Amino acid sequence: MRRNPNTDDLTYLRTFADDDVIAVVELVRLGVPETTVYRRCRPGGPWRLLAPGVVLLTTGVPTRSQRLRAALLHGGPEHHFMTPDQVIETERQHRAYRSAGLHVIGIRPNRLRLDPDGLYRDVLDARRVAAALPPAEVTWRPDLPSAG
Repeated sequence: MRRNPNTDDLTYLRTFADDDVIAVVELVRLGVPETTVYRRCRPGGPWRLLAPGVVLLTTGVPTRSQRLRAALLHGGPEHHFMTPDQVIETERQHRAYRSAGLHVIGIRPNRLRLDPDGLYRDVLDARRVAAALPPAEVTWRPDLPSAG
């Protein structure tokens, strides 16, 4: 890709950034070589790497808004973030589900998971859970069709 002569113009690059936060792929698309991007993010350079693949076009301390923009750029469109108020509301909903007797557990082997109480718990391997359950009783009913 040909280098864009405007890539040294910070004002030009800021027109494509959102609150001085921009993705590395966007800078490369604009003509800034990837090696140049990461070189500018080194200590003493004019830019700062906020997250993998996300750059702050200044060296200052990022604001809360800039950190959120960096997280959204890094996470991609399938990710979302919640404000503290949304977290509180979600916790209220979890309490309502628990009081209604609903409890859903996602079982993934060898993983720590956040349970509805907000605590990380060691989730058991599904085979160990199944082995700990009593054997199921099989009842034959003549009014039901057979599975065979």
